[in-house]
Amino acid sequence: MVFSAKLNAQKIKVFGKVTDNLQSPLPYANILTILQTDDLEIKLTITEQDCSYAWYSAKPMS
Repeated sequence: MVFSAKLNAQKIKVFGKVTDNLQSPLPYANILTILQTDDLEIKLTITEQDCSYAWYSAKPMS
């Protein structure tokens, strides 16, 4: 799974569900996100048992 966003906002929410290429759910998968901003922001999230995840960024993205 790859996610990329380019937004100018004060706060963003990134969320979704993680599945493999056969659409089977992947609970407790690690998601590492690196935001390319003036101050490097790294987020690590682990999916829940239902394969969902969510995180927020309070920093503006360029």
